[in-house]
Amino acid sequence: MKHLSLAVSLALSMLACGGSSPTTPTALVAPTQPTFTLSGVVSAVTPTGLTPLQGAQVFVSGHRTMTDEEGRYSISGLEPNAFGFAVTASKAGYASETTNLTKSVDATVDMQLVRTALYTLAGVVSEVTSRGRVPIEGVRVDVSSMPCDEHGTGCVGFGEGIGLFQTATTDKNGFYNIPGLYQGKYNVIWAGKDGFNDAFPPHYPENPEGGQAITINGDSRFDLQLVRR
Repeated sequence: MKHLSLAVSLALSMLACGGSSPTTPTALVAPTQPTFTLSGVVSAVTPTGLTPLQGAQVFVSGHRTMTDEEGRYSISGLEPNAFGFAVTASKAGYASETTNLTKSVDATVDMQLVRTALYTLAGVVSEVTSRGRVPIEGVRVDVSSMPCDEHGTGCVGFGEGIGLFQTATTDKNGFYNIPGLYQGKYNVIWAGKDGFNDAFPPHYPENPEGGQAITINGDSRFDLQLVRR
């Protein structure tokens, strides 16, 4: 009986001390990183002063938005590691503007865009025959135009609204005319018509989309020749 009484007493003592109950580990919850909001106004520089610019794209640290009719924008959810990242505002027909974030708190960054001169590219598409060079009617001519290298810092590409893509069809004289292109070397032209070889076929992997890079210095002329299949 003494042995039984001692065993019961020991068991009761262990229960009172919690010795028989396993300890449940407390889950570690990572602290939530604070985020901040960037907002401001994008304006166009005009002879009479600044005018709010609607439809401008604003891009920073993987986030993007578009300005409203008052030129206002707001991007929330920016993380602290966005410090020092480039903020770019752009709109087709304007030179893009880029600045850097200087702090990781709610901030206002206003930006001003200057209209970029746009130029015309024109020319004649023809083929060489036994009768000499003959113009080709109905050729589709496409031109992509960028004010900067889309792979460079601050140039956010066609998806962000800064690039232009224009199309024209040659008339009975083989003539095409494409207005509204940026000056510089970041322009690419394509031309094609059924029954003719691609004027500038793709060359993998260095040029998977085909086309021919051209430089536009003011209003420019670029003639092309197609070859029948």
